[in-house]
Amino acid sequence: MDRAIEQTVLEIARMGIRMLAPDVREQSGVALEIKNAAQTAQLATLNVKISQVMRAIITTMINWRYDMDISEEDVIFNLSPDFNPAPLGEEWLRLVTEWYDTGKIPRSTFLQILKSNDIIPSDYNDDDARQEIEQDDLIAGPAEKQKDMEVDKLVEISRRTANDQQNMESGSSNDSVG
Repeated sequence: MDRAIEQTVLEIARMGIRMLAPDVREQSGVALEIKNAAQTAQLATLNVKISQVMRAIITTMINWRYDMDISEEDVIFNLSPDFNPAPLGEEWLRLVTEWYDTGKIPRSTFLQILKSNDIIPSDYNDDDARQEIEQDDLIAGPAEKQKDMEVDKLVEISRRTANDQQNMESGSSNDSVG
């Protein structure tokens, strides 16, 4: 029995050494990503599940200790907020942006995806950023403002065109009268 236990411990140790030893064979980043995809997916799932459970525990503890009535959505807890199971590439970023533009995901989810993939800083505050954008005269601003500016330009161009036509007509009628 002792011998079986000792052999099992040795086998576990050998497996651990193999897992921790760097693989010195030449492999591309894509090959390594494919090789480690299963572990990465498991870690991502574990990260999300533990974060959800911890959020529930923290909510319960706060409600119990301070006699409050907050919901789990009010508590933000991520075991590893920068865990990046599959970094966004150019195509994924376009896809996520399209989802946001078409209203398939809310702005908060869109911003969370950008934060978790280090596209925007993790301490990004959307309200402050919107206010800064509205106050900055050097940038075009939000899409609504840009559309309003384009409509105003079109209205101004149509007014000028109408005035030019009236001037031409009045000038041509004065030429025919004189």
